[in-house]
Amino acid sequence: MKLSIPLLSLFSIVYSLTYIVEYTNINTTDPQLHQAHNSTTTLQRVSQNITHTIDIGKFQCFLIEDLTEADIVMLEKTPGVISIKKDERIFLASNDSQLAIEEVLVTSLDPQYQRSPDNRKVKVQENAPGHLTRLSTRRRTNQIEENVFYYDSTGKDIFVYVLDTGIFIEHPEFDGRALRGASFVEEKEGDSHGHGTHVAGLIGSKTFGVAKEVTLVDVKVVNSKGLSSISKLLLAIEWCVNDIKTRSSSSSSPPAIINISLATVSSDPESIKTLSKAVEELISLGIVVITSLGNFLSSINTVSPANALGVIVAGASMNNTIANFSNYALGDIKFFIFAPGVNVVSLSHKDIDQVAVLNGSSSSALLTSGCAAGYLEKGTPLQDIGQVLVAKSTKKILDTYDNQALYRYQLTPNRLLYCSPLVRL
Repeated sequence: MKLSIPLLSLFSIVYSLTYIVEYTNINTTDPQLHQAHNSTTTLQRVSQNITHTIDIGKFQCFLIEDLTEADIVMLEKTPGVISIKKDERIFLASNDSQLAIEEVLVTSLDPQYQRSPDNRKVKVQENAPGHLTRLSTRRRTNQIEENVFYYDSTGKDIFVYVLDTGIFIEHPEFDGRALRGASFVEEKEGDSHGHGTHVAGLIGSKTFGVAKEVTLVDVKVVNSKGLSSISKLLLAIEWCVNDIKTRSSSSSSPPAIINISLATVSSDPESIKTLSKAVEELISLGIVVITSLGNFLSSINTVSPANALGVIVAGASMNNTIANFSNYALGDIKFFIFAPGVNVVSLSHKDIDQVAVLNGSSSSALLTSGCAAGYLEKGTPLQDIGQVLVAKSTKKILDTYDNQALYRYQLTPNRLLYCSPLVRL
């Protein structure tokens, strides 16, 4: 039986005192346990410390606080308990502790302008930001002659859930398409950091976004200092699943993407396996999950949720080069791609007349999400999105910045996101 817990109790999680207990088909550790054991038993006392239960498809866990070593030993011996992991901090997958804010006049660049009379389905955005221009050509950056972005889809009726620092949903660049979803942070609604608004703008703002009519759902899991935890992310993922189910039952089942531009890193993959398993179950439910590779010069094997099977992973590029902070892959990751991630310009959370500049694979992941939304709008099946992104990508165009990097990235797939209806040689 699942606990009914007020939203405010979500704020009680403390990293160092919270454990995540994954289980399957058990009754003895059920949070509602009252009759099966005497109240003086250790099991009964421990079960009273459970704060939340989480169900994501077949993945089940509960969050529990104030465990002693003896309590952990007892739980490990309980039939049905799969693992007990200490909660871990999660960090934004950006390479800047603060966004660089620049004051400029932000205006729509009229993306509806028809440039191609031979194919009226194709639109063009002239004077497009550099990251959009990069997605619209297979040329090297020094061969690009004009800053334009060609597109034939806008992500209309597609929902993208942005698990981040919040979104400045009132920004006019979103045209009312940014919705307030849920918050798992003990802060005011909205974006007090800037990361969430910036990356949401890359998905779906009129000027900086790939999918200019997509619906964005704000799911706040990161605080103003850029910190979150695995437990909060699990709670947010569960909320997304339930919200998607609700929307599906009341409409024609709109396709959904969940973007997670967060990363937790450990030299022991077992310590972060819980998050990866939850994300894998999310994918099995028919939801597209896109995440960032990370910026720690680490192997993808040590990064979650990037190491989850079936997730679409985006790493950061700079012009014609793999970014010098990017993590790397050891072997052919099935759905792996690079996208612009250095000096990427998007919306500011502070003012509508400002823009923000960000470095990191967060930007790469959100650009990939925008491109994926376009393919979903055109009818690409959910289960094929990763394959389509890889198939359409520009192969072997990226260099490394020195010989040491050449060795580091030699097993990392050299693919650059391509998101244009035209084959531009």
